[in-house]
Amino acid sequence: MTGIIRRSNPPGLTTKRSHIYAQTVRVERPSAIVFVSGQVARDEDAKTVGIADIAKQAEQVLKNLQRALAAEGAELVDVVKVTVYTTDLRYAPEIDKVRQRFFKDRLPASTLVEVGKLAHPDYLIEIEAIAAIP
Repeated sequence: MTGIIRRSNPPGLTTKRSHIYAQTVRVERPSAIVFVSGQVARDEDAKTVGIADIAKQAEQVLKNLQRALAAEGAELVDVVKVTVYTTDLRYAPEIDKVRQRFFKDRLPASTLVEVGKLAHPDYLIEIEAIAAIP
């Protein structure tokens, strides 16, 4: 038996932003669970990408997330939950566009949080994830 991931937006829980996340994600066993620490906009040389550019930072963060998942034999399709931290909720529409490009219709459950600061003053976004590998 292989694991199955089912995503849904039940009636009565839909929101105008539901095109970037699923309200519920159910994982049937057996699955391995992978927890990915918050990824920031640093490249492989530890240089910050896209200083003052949320779209470039979001893209780098998601590329880093893909790299972390690949190291565990997972892909974005396996992501069941993300938490997105940003220093300004006004960035949400730009973040959403980048997320849509990466996740397409494989929508994870999602939480978006505005924070006062991230680990470095140049960071505008950080994303942590949970993946279930069937």
